[in-house]
Amino acid sequence: WNCITVYKVCDDSIFTTLFAWALQAEGLTLPKDVGIKVGEGSAVQYIVMQIHFQSTPTREEDYPALDISITNTKQPFIAGIYLFGGYLRDGLEPKQEAVSIDVACKFDGPNTIHPFAFRTHTHSFGSAMYGYVIKADTGEWQLIGQRNPQDPQAFYPTEEGLDIVPGDMLAVRAYYNTLSQPDRVMF
Repeated sequence: WNCITVYKVCDDSIFTTLFAWALQAEGLTLPKDVGIKVGEGSAVQYIVMQIHFQSTPTREEDYPALDISITNTKQPFIAGIYLFGGYLRDGLEPKQEAVSIDVACKFDGPNTIHPFAFRTHTHSFGSAMYGYVIKADTGEWQLIGQRNPQDPQAFYPTEEGLDIVPGDMLAVRAYYNTLSQPDRVMF
């Protein structure tokens, strides 16, 4: 298959991210009683692993490894990734210490979700990223997670007891540093 066209890797399938890591990040272990449903009764029918290197690995420790545990036992909780993506048609202003991109949407899922991890990804110009839930009933902003996206891009634990219910807003703010760039940054 063509890796550039990730949305059609297996016939008429739809691309879904189940896990991702970058910048020498450690792995992810799902909490007890949590799984990712694959196969019958799931939108995920196949697992296709794509690996993208910035440069060709030269040392044995540069080669990734992934352990997957499979069970036929239904898990009480299903894991998933809620992915945000920001886009600036005209790119980022050059020579700026802190250019921000904000992304927000209303959570319309059928069930309450309980975030257990937060991950960032902003390419090389990102300097900070914050994720929030804005409670529909009170308007209160609750921090889901914050991180420097130049740290290893792993899933970092969130505070326990955070619930996101249908009607809550999810918001992300990413900061970029373009001080070293003479021209607009496009990505």
